Amino acid sequence: MKSHVRIQLAGSGVLPETTRAKELAELVGHLEDTVLEMLQARREQADDPVLVSLVQIEAGSNRLTLAVSRAALAALSTVTQAVGTSAFDSLPPTVHAHLYAISGQAIRNRWAVQFLGAPDIGFAPGEISDDRPVPPPPTPATAEGSTSVYGRCLRVGGVHPRAEVRLLSGDLLYVDVDEALAKQLARSLYEEVRLDGHARWDSSNWTLLAFRVDRVAPVVTSDPEAAFTLLARSAGRRWSGVNAHDYLRRVRYGERK
Repeated sequence: MKSHVRIQLAGSGVLPETTRAKELAELVGHLEDTVLEMLQARREQADDPVLVSLVQIEAGSNRLTLAVSRAALAALSTVTQAVGTSAFDSLPPTVHAHLYAISGQAIRNRWAVQFLGAPDIGFAPGEISDDRPVPPPPTPATAEGSTSVYGRCLRVGGVHPRAEVRLLSGDLLYVDVDEALAKQLARSLYEEVRLDGHARWDSSNWTLLAFRVDRVAPVVTSDPEAAFTLLARSAGRRWSGVNAHDYLRRVRYGERK
């Protein structure tokens, strides 16, 4: 069951007939990306393919009603709480960046983007406008380079294809992909995959900030016992007398000789 939250676009002459559909789509898109980034920062999985959707624009006003999933509501509530108290430093930098983009859009269109509080569902009020702008997010020292990441493909698709991958660390990675890569990932749904591409990290803690997928490859698994046997052969006498099967059993199950 989805919850409904409301956002008012206030300002002189701001009406549905004077607002471009493209601008509304951009706003809703930023809100959805904000939710996705918050879920990723919390290592939480999206609970619905459509986290945020525009379901109503009230007649005679620019009051928008959005349908949000349970996970999206929790993430968005944290965001609006920060907006209402100007506690932007409490948010992940990627979330802060999307709010900064919304602030730029509001100033450009002379909007006051008002999140209308709903205490019964824990949705905090807040406003982004020329009078209450979002400051620029801090710019972390970053490092970039080509790399490969490994994880389990949980979801892929959409009008603008996006994939959700659970990394080996347990973190969730959301990446935009083209249709060709989306088709490849669809064939590996719920399987381990390797994503080759270009990454950008926060060099202070090596958090992955952005990743561009250039290539998708399935993860080829092999028999670990065979791998240990090959290792023993390669190592010569160093593994002499060690049975790979017995060694693995002791490691996995704590069995003694």
